[in-house]
Amino acid sequence: MVHFGYARTVGRQEEAGRHLMRLNGWSRREAHAHVQAAFGTFERRSVRRWRLDLSWLAGQGVEVPQHGVDLGDLFGGDLLEVLFGGDLLEVLFGGEA
Repeated sequence: MVHFGYARTVGRQEEAGRHLMRLNGWSRREAHAHVQAAFGTFERRSVRRWRLDLSWLAGQGVEVPQHGVDLGDLFGGDLLEVLFGGDLLEVLFGGEA
């Protein structure tokens, strides 16, 4: 699976979209619907403030920060907008589905 956020940051979003379509045998419309659904799920889950218990890592000798970082606070806004800089689907698929 391709990580679209990373693909966008390195300028490979179009390649990632084509790969998703080829890998799954999807049309542009099917890939568009999948990406919309995935980012809808991401947005719904992002409403909640999640806490991650890293105590196991600390027990394995990994240095774990004593406080967490809120990505929304860190970036000062909508994380999707920060990551993708606009309409993600337009960026990925270059037009209408």
